[in-house]
Amino acid sequence: PFSPKAKVSRDSTLESQLLHKLQELQSRKQLVGAQVVVLRDKEVICSVAHGTLSTIDARPVQEQTRFPLLGATAGLAGLAFLRTLRRKSGELIKAAEDANMK
Repeated sequence: PFSPKAKVSRDSTLESQLLHKLQELQSRKQLVGAQVVVLRDKEVICSVAHGTLSTIDARPVQEQTRFPLLGATAGLAGLAFLRTLRRKSGELIKAAEDANMK
């Protein structure tokens, strides 16, 4: 599912932490479904898919799932995600570094 140019070297600790967070958000009804891929230097270190496509379409989100990016709210959702990622990226990077040190 990834670009042939992307090397894949997964970090299972980071994947489990992200999956746990997505499950937590879904249980609080703050998330329906999502895909998260973390790249570092053109290398996939984490890929997580969780939840369903929508509140109407209950098909599970998978790595092969393609979400429409040109919807009316996509820009706002993208901006919100980027703002959250910017605030939380330090925690994710530290978690990945801590996992690599073990």
